[in-house]
Amino acid sequence: MNKLYLIPCIFKSLFGFECPGCGIQRSFILLIKGQLQESLEMYPALIPLILLVLYSIFTRYYPKYKNKYLLIILSIVSFILISFNYYFELKSYLI
Repeated sequence: MNKLYLIPCIFKSLFGFECPGCGIQRSFILLIKGQLQESLEMYPALIPLILLVLYSIFTRYYPKYKNKYLLIILSIVSFILISFNYYFELKSYLI
């Protein structure tokens, strides 16, 4: 994958290890290319985050469809996936 068009991670540049968001750009590019499995392996929280953003935008314009429980569930799932992914990334740096 050509990294010339990717935004560099400032956190990784300063501290030398990945932040919780590292990999999301590459994962999104893989998803656009139709490589779903590779995208999920790269950054598992991408799909729930996309759903969360799309749902938030949708309910901004159509507030009668707002369901706070769905918003909470998408947020929790995203947080858990980001946390586990980051834990395993950090674990690989420490070993």
